Amino acid sequence: MTYGKEWRLGLVCGLIAGAVAGWIGTTMAGWVIASETKNWWDIATAIGTVGATVAAAAGVLLPQLAALRDKRQRAVHAAASIYLYLGLSQKPITTIISRLSNTALTRKSIEVLIKDLKIVADSFPTFDTAGLDLLGDECGARLKAAFGILDLVLILFRAAHEECEDNQLTDMSRERLRQAGAQLAIVFATVSEIGDRCRKVAAPLEQFKQERPSYS
Repeated sequence: MTYGKEWRLGLVCGLIAGAVAGWIGTTMAGWVIASETKNWWDIATAIGTVGATVAAAAGVLLPQLAALRDKRQRAVHAAASIYLYLGLSQKPITTIISRLSNTALTRKSIEVLIKDLKIVADSFPTFDTAGLDLLGDECGARLKAAFGILDLVLILFRAAHEECEDNQLTDMSRERLRQAGAQLAIVFATVSEIGDRCRKVAAPLEQFKQERPSYS
């Protein structure tokens, strides 16, 4: 997760503060001379001008910094709310992919695959898509699309099931399963990548420092 704007705004604030401090330091001697010639009004005017500039800059920058902090907090909580599920969902997905490589699959085997995949799909929780998008790379939209693929895989599984003959797979049903396996590989890759990113973002939260699922 990158927060380049937040760093840039902080740098600008630092530069403004440094400029003011530098101005005060370099003009201090002139203030002493001015005090002897009773030109304090000019000094006050100058200080007021600088102060007004700093106040105006702060009025613009501070709300932006606050907005960036709010976005960061939203991203962290969005990651925390989904990352445990992503970790736990990887194992059943890999199990299903592994079973698809079994050349001895039957109609009954496909029924088990459908049942197991429905468990994964039905347990998919509601999550903050926009919040995950704040992690970068459109994580929320990509994750939503990845789990939408599960519906397509279920359709392929059911079609393969219907196309079996005498409890055995036909060439067409095998092709359906091949397509389903390719789609599940996409889902797994997306879940793994975004799950790992969410884990890293959510790690600072105390409730996620215990028993984290493995993403290896």
